[in-house]
Amino acid sequence: MKKLLLFIFSIFLAVPSFSTHLMGGQITARPVSGRTYAVTMTLYRDVLGIPMYVPDFINYESRAPLSPWTLNNNVPAIGTSFINGTEEYVYEDTVTFPMDGSYTIWFSNCCRNSAILNGPADESFYLKTIVEVDSLGPNTTPEFLNKPITLAGVNNLWTYNPLPYDADGDSLAWHLVVPLLDEFTLNTYVAPSADPTQPFTLDSLTGQITWIPNLLGNFVASFLVEEFRGGVKLGEIRRDMQIIVIPATGSRPAFTNTGWPVNPQGDYQFELTDNNIPFLLPVAATDADMSYIDLNAVGEPFLLAANPAHFTSLMYTTGNAWAYFDWTPTSSQVRHNPYVIVVRCNESNGPWVMSQDVTILLRVNHATGIREENPVLTGAVYPTVVTNELKLPLTLAKSCKLELNIYNAVGQKTNYNYTYKLNPGTQLITLQDLNLPGGIYFIRISDGEHFSVQKFISGNR
Repeated sequence: MKKLLLFIFSIFLAVPSFSTHLMGGQITARPVSGRTYAVTMTLYRDVLGIPMYVPDFINYESRAPLSPWTLNNNVPAIGTSFINGTEEYVYEDTVTFPMDGSYTIWFSNCCRNSAILNGPADESFYLKTIVEVDSLGPNTTPEFLNKPITLAGVNNLWTYNPLPYDADGDSLAWHLVVPLLDEFTLNTYVAPSADPTQPFTLDSLTGQITWIPNLLGNFVASFLVEEFRGGVKLGEIRRDMQIIVIPATGSRPAFTNTGWPVNPQGDYQFELTDNNIPFLLPVAATDADMSYIDLNAVGEPFLLAANPAHFTSLMYTTGNAWAYFDWTPTSSQVRHNPYVIVVRCNESNGPWVMSQDVTILLRVNHATGIREENPVLTGAVYPTVVTNELKLPLTLAKSCKLELNIYNAVGQKTNYNYTYKLNPGTQLITLQDLNLPGGIYFIRISDGEHFSVQKFISGNR
């Protein structure tokens, strides 16, 4: 990004936003004990607008017509700086519902931004969440694991995944919906203006949103997540968010090693086994303008109580970022539905941050089922600290040509690259005379269609 972008952006924001402030948010609820719940409302404010109302009201009401009940709690908030001229305010409340049943938790205040282009300006900002309260079987509402992205570059691809998640393991369905004016009234919003080749679209499998904006300005969007158990709907939450489209100058950061397998729907998808072999996925990004970039990741595998996944950053610097995802699933984590992780690349230029997400599906299957899908099963390389040679155990279902490439910690291919033609069966490959400087390395094993990556450490000085 060029410095010109910062100048244009500062003017662009300053003109329309001075009278309003509410940009988005969501409400979630989790049980504490019985019918007592902890409720969290998160709101986002444009700092150029009017000050936030602190405290403010969170409202509760029963959805049962024959058992009316309402409550309005004036709740304090903690405000912190977010990104791109916004603040995040978190309101924490505790409420005891009078009986089991379905309840609406809602918030309303004025106003949305006066400069919104895809719907009425200065309309009331309304959020609601529906939760099913059951004192015998406590129910947590869904939540969003990923923070909003507030900026997009005109005529550039924008990717974002709010990443819906349910701690109870309930089934979720998500949709793009029209923001609400109140409990029942839809606002007259339309989809954000887009290039015809890529409208504002939500992937129904992964939750990722893709969009190529073709018009500068402020746009609002709303995402609804519905929660089901045994085919019965328990509740719903929504996230409202405002996206500001700004002039896009210079280059965008790009993920540089995404030659990953894709499923028939075109989504990145890996088949993992439960045979105690670590799955390592290096992730790299570069920026031609040499802006500072960094990588982070969120997803259900990081939240698991047993053997959670890890995302380790190896380098964040001007123009380059390198990290790796590491997980060793067990048989208890085998399931039909994929695990979803989202890796975000952030580009910093002065006080502004441009972000983009990439969504990755991870299917965990029993090892016996993977052998037909991937003809190459690799055991863990050893020793983990290498001075001269590295051993790689393999099990091949059929004859194949394998390529082995060693990369350093910042994603650069070393001079150690090998090609083997191997027959079916169990094999042990030994790489000798490895004179690698001390540090972290990755070995990539590929048969041309599938690949795996393992980490090792060079103990040389």
